[in-house]
Amino acid sequence: MILEALLLTTLLLLLGSASYTDCRVSHIWNRHLGYAAVPIFLLDFAYYSPLVGDGLAYWQPFLLNAVCLALTGLLLYALHIWAAGDTKLLLLVALAIPGRLYGGHLPYVGSGILIVAFAFLAAFAYVVLCGLGQRWRASRRLQGLQGENIRTVVKKLDWPRIAASYLLMVTLVQLIMAIGHVLLPTAAAKSPLIDVAASCALILAILSLRSRMTTKQMAGGAVLSSTGLLLGSAAQMLSISYAMSAAILLWTAVLMCLRMLVQDYNYRTIPTEEVREGQILAAGTVCRFARSRVRNLPTGMTEDLSSRLTVEEAASVRRWQQSRYGEDTVVIVRKIPFAIFITVGTIAFLIFEVVGL
Repeated sequence: MILEALLLTTLLLLLGSASYTDCRVSHIWNRHLGYAAVPIFLLDFAYYSPLVGDGLAYWQPFLLNAVCLALTGLLLYALHIWAAGDTKLLLLVALAIPGRLYGGHLPYVGSGILIVAFAFLAAFAYVVLCGLGQRWRASRRLQGLQGENIRTVVKKLDWPRIAASYLLMVTLVQLIMAIGHVLLPTAAAKSPLIDVAASCALILAILSLRSRMTTKQMAGGAVLSSTGLLLGSAAQMLSISYAMSAAILLWTAVLMCLRMLVQDYNYRTIPTEEVREGQILAAGTVCRFARSRVRNLPTGMTEDLSSRLTVEEAASVRRWQQSRYGEDTVVIVRKIPFAIFITVGTIAFLIFEVVGL
């Protein structure tokens, strides 16, 4: 119990420090992670040592969930959904949670993935609330959005792309969930919460990825996913309940609508002279550089972490302001401080598990 208390105390200090620096300077410092890693490793060694107590009995859920969260963090980093610092933070979180807490209320196999699911849900709720607040402050613009204006907005929507995006998410999420039921049948049967949280997290992850896909690519992905689901069902290898399928259909539609409603919150206009390393320029801003002869201007238009500005690119953008085609303002993509949402997800997970002990 003493070792568990020390591990959790170290974990909370780590999460507090990472959240503060991520919100303040949009960065999680490696030295802060290192300060926490040393006591975490030492406490883990003592906790799972047969000479100290019965912590060795919990090494299996600890190891399985640590590997699961490490792979999830690396996947999200590879897909440019979050930064390397978030991946390192998630790994330390997995190592700092005592193995006994991985099986309190949920089956221990994969229960740690709820940390990521809760984090995604918290981040999405934050974006939605901030986006709605931004629209509320701009209510004067919305007052004229009536009658003919609403029909005009609806006509301008790219409906083929919206349909392809919806079909991709619905079919791909159902396929992944069906495979998950085969790999982790006990977890799926014991706790519907894992299904709900995992499916929502998958939908939100795909929402982040679809901006880098063309309409044809999304339609092709939907065809492949639905084909795999149908073939797996025909061979009785894969199955998903009608209730879960209906929930995925509904959740996808709701989350897509909310995402479209608040998508303007993703962007912020700043003076060009304030452009700095690590920021991400909106695709529309990058398009303005095409006519300029200023060297080393950024070309990345994916609006994800792979398009973060280097020191040289940021300096070039500031020089571009003084050039013939330069402008006094640019649009950047808002940085979401994901460390604080990992903190929310971790605390929610711990509360849920401790209640079940």
